[in-house]
Amino acid sequence: MQSFPDWDYLIDTAHDMEQHRQILVHKTRQLLISWLIAARLVHKCNFNRGEELICVSRGGMYSREIGLRSEVILNNLPGWMSQKVKPNRQFGEYRFMSTDSKYMCLSADDDTGRSFSPSGIYFDEVAFFPHGSQVMASLAPLLEEEVDFFAVSTGNGEDALFYPMWHRKGDNVHRITLHYSQRPGRDKVWADKAKLRPGMTPAKWAREQELSWATPAGRPVYEIWNGLQAQKCFDAYNPHKPLLRGFDRGYDDPAVVWAQVNDDDQLICLHSIKGDHIARDVWLQQVKDLTNSLFPRHKSGYLDYGAADFSKPESDGYSWRKVMRKYGIILRDSQRDDIERRINSVMAKMPLRDDGKYGIIVDPDHCGDLIKGLSGGYCWPDKPDFQGKLKPLKNKFSHETDCLGHICDNHFRKDTKPRRVNAPRKFDPITGRPI
Repeated sequence: MQSFPDWDYLIDTAHDMEQHRQILVHKTRQLLISWLIAARLVHKCNFNRGEELICVSRGGMYSREIGLRSEVILNNLPGWMSQKVKPNRQFGEYRFMSTDSKYMCLSADDDTGRSFSPSGIYFDEVAFFPHGSQVMASLAPLLEEEVDFFAVSTGNGEDALFYPMWHRKGDNVHRITLHYSQRPGRDKVWADKAKLRPGMTPAKWAREQELSWATPAGRPVYEIWNGLQAQKCFDAYNPHKPLLRGFDRGYDDPAVVWAQVNDDDQLICLHSIKGDHIARDVWLQQVKDLTNSLFPRHKSGYLDYGAADFSKPESDGYSWRKVMRKYGIILRDSQRDDIERRINSVMAKMPLRDDGKYGIIVDPDHCGDLIKGLSGGYCWPDKPDFQGKLKPLKNKFSHETDCLGHICDNHFRKDTKPRRVNAPRKFDPITGRPI
């Protein structure tokens, strides 16, 4: 068993945790900051009464790892410092009996933190949370009360949570930058060897070790995207051709892309937007109003495409599909969502054709995030998930990119059609019989 190192940057960070209530740490890989979080959880609960702390990690495996590290620390405390701790590993909870304090190690689900009133929140690798903006929305009321807050991560491009938090101006958050060179033994000789490791690309090195925000983790989904496909095409809209609208629920960050097939059989993406933690009906009304504003002369109707899960009832008992009809959106889909097929449908339409034209072009003035998603923002992860599946990472660019996928997957396949939605039955209030 090794003792915890007394490296300067670890001591300084621990001191900062005592001096500042809210801290962000942008760091390189393997600096033992996760161990420092585990030690902080144990220390706070061991010496303070009534603490309720939560530590949120990117997934179940990572949250369990924080819990196991805290157990290593607990099991090696000197006798005068230790007290009885009751662990509940199923829920990641550790309760300290003498101080009536506890901490919980949770995975980053879209409703994480909604049922808690913690005195401290710790985020580990926050840039890689699968539901970043949803997690922040659920915890926002707690942060407004100025609870202790500590978020740490390596960069992941312009992710939905850590990047905007780090670059936000005018707050009282203390920011710490930790470079690999601050860890003893990590000098130029170490760096030159590390760059030669299998799988280490220049972009990965810049992100993981040089604190670069330039590229997200993983490999771009649409590697065949060419920057020349970003062409102004909004003015090429034809009011006498159907408008194609692709929708993505995006949990609470829904998105829509307006597109059209021109006379050269190119799919031209005219406009795209994404909501930010917005209610379903408010969003759909905005889409309706924006459509009328952007395309006031439109005369040829709409072909609307989405995912199969639009049929699932929400908490109010109504599905997106049923509510969308109120706003004139008659959804078409393949009735079985298949990510790989959706991606392949975009890949099949995208390349340069024999006539020298691209199958998909995107307006840069009206579809900025869609272009970022196609040109590297929408990525495969570095490795499969705990089930062995490889699914593209969800981030701020993925939702509009998925909208394009729904259009390509459904519009250019001939077996899709609107699903029938039964109208609600009306009953005679006296006899109770259907009218």
